[in-house]
Amino acid sequence: MTAAGAKALGLLPGLVLPTKFEPKVQEHVSCGCCGSDQYETIHHFPENYFDPEWFDTYSWDANLGLELRIVECKDCGLIYQNKRFSPEALHQLYPNTYIPAKINKVKEIANHKFAFHIDWIKKHMGNTKNPSLLDVGTRYGVFPNLLRREKMDAFGIEMNLKCVQAACNSGMEEVYLGTIDSLNNVMDSRAQKQIDAVAMFDLIEHLLDPKGDLKAIAKYQPKGGKLFISTMDISSMGYKVFGKDWYYLHGQHTFYFTPKTITALLESAGYRVVSIDRFGALKSLRHLPGQFRKWMKFQWTMRWGVKGEQEWFAKYRPHLLDTMNIVAEKK
Repeated sequence: MTAAGAKALGLLPGLVLPTKFEPKVQEHVSCGCCGSDQYETIHHFPENYFDPEWFDTYSWDANLGLELRIVECKDCGLIYQNKRFSPEALHQLYPNTYIPAKINKVKEIANHKFAFHIDWIKKHMGNTKNPSLLDVGTRYGVFPNLLRREKMDAFGIEMNLKCVQAACNSGMEEVYLGTIDSLNNVMDSRAQKQIDAVAMFDLIEHLLDPKGDLKAIAKYQPKGGKLFISTMDISSMGYKVFGKDWYYLHGQHTFYFTPKTITALLESAGYRVVSIDRFGALKSLRHLPGQFRKWMKFQWTMRWGVKGEQEWFAKYRPHLLDTMNIVAEKK
């Protein structure tokens, strides 16, 4: 604003007006399950924990050199990130530079890795005829397109415009741009009132308000409607072995669940847990030698760096079979 303009508006002399709005990148939050503000720090990674000359940290801190703090709620035990990226700045953690304009649909369908999930869902849906299923965070829509081949009325929503464009350019059907907040728009466009099943694979740990989002989804599900969730388990053997170097600790993951805390969250959102399946210790132990060698490589790169171009910070961070698969149903 010019001095003349300020004078015309009657602004006080010496008043400095901001030239543009700068949203804060990180914010402090309460527990996402019980709402408590009482927590203790489990892990604290200082600013520039990963040397920016050696590592690409887009999913750690959006390459901003920010600190990362993982805490545990003193009241309910939920583990979460605090501070975390604000809603206004969250997009910085999910850059579009890694997303193609088009994918090879035939290749993606032929080489898919959803065989377990398809059998898992078919088992729990039982004799439901042509069930409707929503895949939240569908990316390119591969999973719902596979389920449509199984006679399910499957569709997906994805918040990333470039992913949705790639899906459309590749001939993927029923992939909609949106989030859980805009689910009503998708439902209206499909002239649909309810959803028999919802899938959330590698997603719930990314949400800013999982309790609120689950409640929003529950509004569209009938009593007994199914919810299928896959997420990492912070009580797993992999985390216990590798601790702060565990692959899944980074800025994109706002929440870290255990069977106990995911059950409490689902109960508070109107669901009843039917089953929680985890990999046995023996299966994880088979992967330990290879992951230990990976961890040693990680220690080397942290100390001595890498030659040439930057490497992704998580390239050598280890994990075992640390996911859990949850089936819940609407109360």
